[in-house]
Amino acid sequence: MVSCHQNPFFQEWDTPYGIPPYDQIRTSDYIPALKEGISRHNAEIEAIVNNPDTPDFENTIAPLELSGELLNKVQGVLFNVSETDRSDELDAVVEEALPLLSDHDSDISFNKALYERVAAVYHADQSSLTREQQVVLKNHFDAFEREGIGLPQEKQDELREINSLISQKTQKIGNNILAESNAFKEKFGFSVSEYWDRMTTTDDEDLRRQYFEAYSMRGHNGNEHDNCALILEVMELRIRKAAILGYDTPANYFLSNKMAGNSETVDKFLSGIMDAALIKAKEEIKDMEAIAGRPIQPWDWWYYADKVRQQKYALDDALVRPYFHIDNVVKGLFDAAKTLYGVNAELLENVPSYNPECVKTYKLSYDDGSLIGILTTDWHPRASKRGGAG
Repeated sequence: MVSCHQNPFFQEWDTPYGIPPYDQIRTSDYIPALKEGISRHNAEIEAIVNNPDTPDFENTIAPLELSGELLNKVQGVLFNVSETDRSDELDAVVEEALPLLSDHDSDISFNKALYERVAAVYHADQSSLTREQQVVLKNHFDAFEREGIGLPQEKQDELREINSLISQKTQKIGNNILAESNAFKEKFGFSVSEYWDRMTTTDDEDLRRQYFEAYSMRGHNGNEHDNCALILEVMELRIRKAAILGYDTPANYFLSNKMAGNSETVDKFLSGIMDAALIKAKEEIKDMEAIAGRPIQPWDWWYYADKVRQQKYALDDALVRPYFHIDNVVKGLFDAAKTLYGVNAELLENVPSYNPECVKTYKLSYDDGSLIGILTTDWHPRASKRGGAG
């Protein structure tokens, strides 16, 4: 029997506010759509490069900024779903997708003809451009410069391989941590997101020690989910990449386009905080040890810190906790957005979702009804969801 299924990524989404039709998307849809998205993006880049007109913002930067619509559409759904509702099938898709996307990104980063057009606009008179246009232009120009457009071919080839390996290995590290976090829950009966609460409220010292050791050893147990070798490999790759691009450390490469600029600035800033924090920490340890009657161990910190708060300040987390129920926190968040920025949040019912039991979707708008965007929230942990996803 011939399937009548049509790949939703190739269709217009007839859904409220263009929300992805999750219930129609099959795992087998991603890679064909991803490859087609790359093909279309390449065609868009070629059209920019082959434009015979003198490069300017409208014929070079604007189409470059708006290019890759289908590719972005596919990636947006794939990586959202794979990190929140992962499965072995989705892991296989991501494993196939990452090198394709890494190669595609490198093709753009090392496209000399495209760079020359961007550079021509960047070095031309920018006085007619808006501030927003100047920022977009600078971001594209700087991206070429910092990713190695000026390097010889052999160095660019080496960077291609490094970038691909880093993306694949960091994905594996994340999956390993998820597997270890699920093993933690299976062993103790609560998720790692509850760890700090349990460390604060568990009276049994031996249990706290077990929680601490299991939590801190995730990815470091010498099993199939061990990350030790992977992390060292990623570090080595990042060191190689930084050196190729002319930086003495990966930190200086990462910070080169940030406000801090370099690792020395960050180290100086953190050192000032650390000196003050250590003085305060030593004071707090004395208060805790006075209650415990013995030296404080790492698994004791949160437990006895709470005891000190109760004793010195009559502050009990158990009494405060009900005020921080998730619904109260979300309401406070939206109330603040309304007060500060005039943003209204409206819960949308019966709209597509990758996990209807866990996801809530909100329409964000201004008082005049103009749409800002759609916010999808997914607050709670589960076995298929990586830390920080949602």
